[in-house]
Amino acid sequence: MRPFVAGVHEVGDLLALARRDLALAEAMTSDSLDSTEIMAYNSMLQSGRALMFHRGYRPAGESHHLAVIAFLERELGDADHDLIISMMNLRKKRNIALYSRTGIVSENEAAVAVSSARSLLGVVEFAVGGFHEKRVEP
Repeated sequence: MRPFVAGVHEVGDLLALARRDLALAEAMTSDSLDSTEIMAYNSMLQSGRALMFHRGYRPAGESHHLAVIAFLERELGDADHDLIISMMNLRKKRNIALYSRTGIVSENEAAVAVSSARSLLGVVEFAVGGFHEKRVEP
């Protein structure tokens, strides 16, 4: 992580991406469970980046995804520990679904992924307050 001063629009843009990806994940559930999970994870990643930006940081180094997860773990603490565990599990499964194999995500896993993405987005939107005005339609 490194210090970073984000503008209102940068945080809003990331939240708009998180909302878009969540909407896509919800829409894909009947077509591709793998894609549902990939988009749900991406929504969580953008939500986490929005909170990082809002708190004055941005990921640094090679493992940006891991940096975002570590930041969320530190920021959210025990209250949202299950969301962090879910995000870590989604990251691993996403990598397999994206780079190695298809058909590895069950209906239940896809539903949990969407639910986790929706929950994290809500937590982050509450935390950043007025920074979530911008909307992008899927």
